[in-house]
Amino acid sequence: PGFSTRDFITDVSGRGVGMDVVKTNLDQVKGNLVIHSAVGQGTEMLLHFPLTLAVITGLLIDCEAETYALPLHYVSEVLRLSEGDILTEGGREVIRVRGTTLPLVSLREILGLPARAAVSAGRVTALVLHFREQRIACIVTRSFGTQELVVKAMGRQLRSVDYFSGATILGDGTPALILSVPDIFSAGRTGRGAQLLKEFGAGEARTKKGTILVVDDSITTRTMEKNILETQGYEVTVAVSGEAALAIVAEADFDLVVSDVEMPGIDGFELTRRLRQMERYAEVPVIIVTSLASDEHRRMGIEVGAQAYIVKGSFDQGTLMKTVETLIG
Repeated sequence: PGFSTRDFITDVSGRGVGMDVVKTNLDQVKGNLVIHSAVGQGTEMLLHFPLTLAVITGLLIDCEAETYALPLHYVSEVLRLSEGDILTEGGREVIRVRGTTLPLVSLREILGLPARAAVSAGRVTALVLHFREQRIACIVTRSFGTQELVVKAMGRQLRSVDYFSGATILGDGTPALILSVPDIFSAGRTGRGAQLLKEFGAGEARTKKGTILVVDDSITTRTMEKNILETQGYEVTVAVSGEAALAIVAEADFDLVVSDVEMPGIDGFELTRRLRQMERYAEVPVIIVTSLASDEHRRMGIEVGAQAYIVKGSFDQGTLMKTVETLIG
């Protein structure tokens, strides 16, 4: 998400959305996406879709007295680990399987389940899972065989629940949730302390939000943009004209400038051009937000040195925030 090969952002491109949409939809249908690139030759994108989504072969597992099913095509093998098999590297728990180091995660911790089952004889069961040419080991309570499973949708209300892709009825009539392996990989990238590290990272991000100068002669627009940005944790200063903006940047440093085009005196294009002539602002990103939607005006935005061009007619809060995050985080 957020990766793009374009140097210039508009309201429809340059924000790294397209391929991420492909990936997200492939994950929902248990597909796979692999991209191979060769410098000077080109890029090959392989999209793999399952032959059927109605019936799968599932590995049945127990995790803290709850039964779940895992699509078998994600499972490489089942291991029994002793305490000595679990190592620590870089602050994360790992294991070594035939010369390869694999991250070790706990399904109980990922799902937030209370500890109820006792570990027998000091050994634990771990599943080696593979997804998009990556592998991890996932600790469960035990596994107990495979079974052909009819996949049932979880319903509209539960469609967005993390870590589960569907439900099924087992042979003995017991219902079981089907685990989403892509979600497990996503949660496991930071190891067993995934949630704590995620919260710490979110706190770090909040303290590192940048400073932004908003330039617009319309009090309605600049107030709206200021409120949107401040809600997300950015420090915002406003200017009512291009002249006022130049006076402000002469005394202060900003990480980003958001400017209208049509303003009395110095317009947004001229303001951007003058910023590019200042040593301190030669590389500071500029987002132009304007009602001018023609290709000619977009090209002018590129020529004066802006990094993004958003048309007010298609403006929404999400577009502005995604663009700001792409440029300064």
